[in-house]
Amino acid sequence: MTPVMVSAGTPENLKKKSGLNNVLTIETVIKTDPVRDILQQFSDREKILETEKGYRIYCENPDEVLPHVVRALDSIGCTKTKTAVEAPSLEDVFFALTEKPVIQ
Repeated sequence: MTPVMVSAGTPENLKKKSGLNNVLTIETVIKTDPVRDILQQFSDREKILETEKGYRIYCENPDEVLPHVVRALDSIGCTKTKTAVEAPSLEDVFFALTEKPVIQ
């Protein structure tokens, strides 16, 4: 399979092109389908990326979404080890442009 170039540019230009402003990071003690299903409700077009320790949620207003996410996870007894609003990484940009996670 021949690799296809999706986009080119500097990291900052790629971040702007992706349309991502900030990303909501949630690290959880457990990762299950119910946890993922709840988090997808808060993302734009149900776009979330599962990470080694939790999830990255792509949404327009992560600062406003965060308290709702915390309450929803609390309602199913899911313990969070970290919640943060962060600038998008290049992996986030790749995921936003291709809708595929970076394979490590």
